[in-house]
Amino acid sequence: MEVAYFLTILAFIRTLKSNVFNDDSVNFLFILIVRRFFMRTVLFIGAGSFIGGIIRYLLSGFIDEKYGQSATIGTFAVNIIGCFLIGIVFAVSDRASLSQDWRFFIATGLLGGFTTFSAFSHQTIVLLENGRMGYAILYVTASVIIGLLATYLGLLCFRTN
Repeated sequence: MEVAYFLTILAFIRTLKSNVFNDDSVNFLFILIVRRFFMRTVLFIGAGSFIGGIIRYLLSGFIDEKYGQSATIGTFAVNIIGCFLIGIVFAVSDRASLSQDWRFFIATGLLGGFTTFSAFSHQTIVLLENGRMGYAILYVTASVIIGLLATYLGLLCFRTN
């Protein structure tokens, strides 16, 4: 919705440029509109990432402390939970009128900050470097397959057809 609004304003500005204003006025107006549109989106994503990253740190640390840090279970659990939650977010946003700002906040920001592919990749490399090839293969395979299933399950649980 906001993207369509933004594109309409952009077309209007281009019309004004050719009929009313000089190039400097139009460029200034264009920059203000772009800044407003993208800054709001960036702030929503940033706020969500901040919260999601803190939740990931706390939850992953709690799980690793309980089961042992070398088990990689904290990152695995966080990523699977995140996959399930993103399925729910998109199922709910398909049927409810979730604004684009909130979708960016939750899906890109909160869940993007919550899940962590970089930690998953690093832990896999450490397993390989430590000669734990079987565990590394199991970790990668389980993460991908269970992650996809969790996303699909989240969609199924909250999608109405």
